[in-house]
Amino acid sequence: AGGASSGFIRFEISPSGIYSPMVEVNGMPWKLLVKRQPFLEVFLYHRESECNMWSIDVSVELTLVNIDREKNKLCKFDVTFSYEYINWGEDLIEWKDLINEEKGFINDGKIIIEARFTLNKIIGIRKTGEVI
Repeated sequence: AGGASSGFIRFEISPSGIYSPMVEVNGMPWKLLVKRQPFLEVFLYHRESECNMWSIDVSVELTLVNIDREKNKLCKFDVTFSYEYINWGEDLIEWKDLINEEKGFINDGKIIIEARFTLNKIIGIRKTGEVI
């Protein structure tokens, strides 16, 4: 079993469905996927390989940043990523509230989403020729 590793993604977007730039944590690629639905949906995304014998236990904290930091929207969850579950996320806010500039989540047409995550347990992933 591998040790815990942490990652951070700060993603500034225009309101649309889009992937953040990829960050590497413990040698593995991670990114955010943001979708416009009736709610703003934010997903942490990881695609390891075509192999189906791996899993990663992850603790996630998603933050929708407000101009007034005391009004940030925060969502915390624990999830196990695997071949069948390559992304996991949450509805953070209703779209109509997100785009209402008086609510403070959109500034100059931009939205900022932050993801902090910790890889707690890694099983079956090859790293530098070894399975961890």
